[in-house]
Amino acid sequence: MWLSIPTTQVFFILEYWRRIKIIRVTMREIAKELVTFLQDYSWIYNFSNIRILLDKDDHPFIHHFSQEALIKFHEKRNKLLHLIKTKVIHSYDFSDNTPSTEKDLFKGMSPKKIHECVRFADILSKLKCGKSILDIGSGLGYVDHILETVYGYKTLGIEKSRFGKSPTNRSVVAIDLKDNEEGFLNKLIDDRLDGSACMIGLHACGDLTPTMLKAFVYGDRFTSLAVVSCCYHKMSMPFTPMSKFFREEIDFSSIFTPYGLRLASQEVASDDKSQLLDERHRFFTYRSVLEVLSGEMSINKSKRKAVRKNGIKTFEDYIQNVFDRFDFDPKFEQGYISNRLREIFKEHEPNFSLLKYVIILQDYVQKLIEYSVLLDRVIYLQENDYDKVIVYEIFNEKISPRNKLIFCPA
Repeated sequence: MWLSIPTTQVFFILEYWRRIKIIRVTMREIAKELVTFLQDYSWIYNFSNIRILLDKDDHPFIHHFSQEALIKFHEKRNKLLHLIKTKVIHSYDFSDNTPSTEKDLFKGMSPKKIHECVRFADILSKLKCGKSILDIGSGLGYVDHILETVYGYKTLGIEKSRFGKSPTNRSVVAIDLKDNEEGFLNKLIDDRLDGSACMIGLHACGDLTPTMLKAFVYGDRFTSLAVVSCCYHKMSMPFTPMSKFFREEIDFSSIFTPYGLRLASQEVASDDKSQLLDERHRFFTYRSVLEVLSGEMSINKSKRKAVRKNGIKTFEDYIQNVFDRFDFDPKFEQGYISNRLREIFKEHEPNFSLLKYVIILQDYVQKLIEYSVLLDRVIYLQENDYDKVIVYEIFNEKISPRNKLIFCPA
């Protein structure tokens, strides 16, 4: 067989596979280094935050926290971030092609949604992924409306359940992708999208992104995949992690936990959001004090949202509100509970500054945990011979923090 192929063509084939091997090895090496780092510093994030005052005598954060540990942490973190940003994450040049004459194009959309939809549509047009789009979790169809109106795509939206009329007047097919047989998706694409489509998802929540990746790998109607994920903490066990490499060759046990994945999904209280940091610190402190009291009596949430944050500026405000949201042991009167909360607050006040360090350090590892989830998905696609997969950063992080797009041509 090889004798019939010209020498130059053999060279290019060998060179192609050499580069593919380098890319695969690079991703795995970065993933291994990243996961090792997160494992070493799991004391920063892999616990229930609100128990830190209750468990302060033997809490891992308090045990490991020191100036020397912080210096080493920052050095390793910054090195890893630089490595990932140069080897894994790609940027792209945004150009707004939306005609100013389209006055109703953004009807009903928030500024954040406009930012996301316009940029998502723009990069899809640049990636040349065909002219048919299958939008999974399409919601009200804002992205599809822009893709059709501005770029001339043919689109079809998929949602788990039907809802009211969309502001974009779009029809949506209601199916649960997890329970769907491959043949039904193929029939939809054949009937409505001329036999092939780019599968997209904008902020595909929880299990939806892994489900899309599996549908892409095992389907035969997709020209490409383009998905931005969110809500990693809502993923179920079969998808945490996805790749064979993560499951068999590295210790992921401290990352794919409820604490790690919730942090990966969280907005960061960065330096230019000092108000957000102060608010989070205040409520973290108040809730931690309440958790100390739970060690003395039974306390249960009576409403899903524990305490409303609006209008609560002091611990006294919190105490007044807490009785509307929690059920306390009936053996104790409200006056006793209020006074006991004040006593615990005063007793633990010297440790409150430590709680702010918990927030700040968890913010510093948030991005790295999210990168570990993304790398697992990239490696999963590579394991299935999709080696041209690329991760783009497509939104302004201050506007839309979950801003990483996984793009993979078929």
